[in-house]
Amino acid sequence: MTIATIALIAVIGCLIPLKEITYTKAESLDYEAKGYTKIEQRDDAAFYRSKVAWSTNVSEVIVALHKSYESRPTGYVEVQNKDTTSGVFDVQIIFTTPEKQYVKNYSPPLHSGELITIRYQALDIEGDNWSFDYKVTPDTRIVTKQRLETLLNYWLHYR
Repeated sequence: MTIATIALIAVIGCLIPLKEITYTKAESLDYEAKGYTKIEQRDDAAFYRSKVAWSTNVSEVIVALHKSYESRPTGYVEVQNKDTTSGVFDVQIIFTTPEKQYVKNYSPPLHSGELITIRYQALDIEGDNWSFDYKVTPDTRIVTKQRLETLLNYWLHYR
């Protein structure tokens, strides 16, 4: 026997399946997400107007009306569970200014195919000097899989 023949037999021998192995693996749920922003009237505008509804102080009324008509950045994140399994999706909406970062966390449970829109209005941000971002972390599911174990795989992973 030549060295080439012995090497060929060794390579073939290493690639022959020895047995089938069952294992479990955590996989992220499939999802689709998109985020966008709008400039909208303050959520608490009615509160400011109701505070001065019976006030006789004109300057107080003017300040309250001015505040009630201010606009604020509002972030939206749409998340759809595209998987066949239900799960919890951790959603983080982030507004960043030069001075501070405003973060709101949500963890909505979503059934298969369900779509949800999450909204966060950054009431403390004034002006245009801000940025918007979001992060979605899907739930995981445990999947059972099988693979063929070869002598080479066994030698590389378990020696």
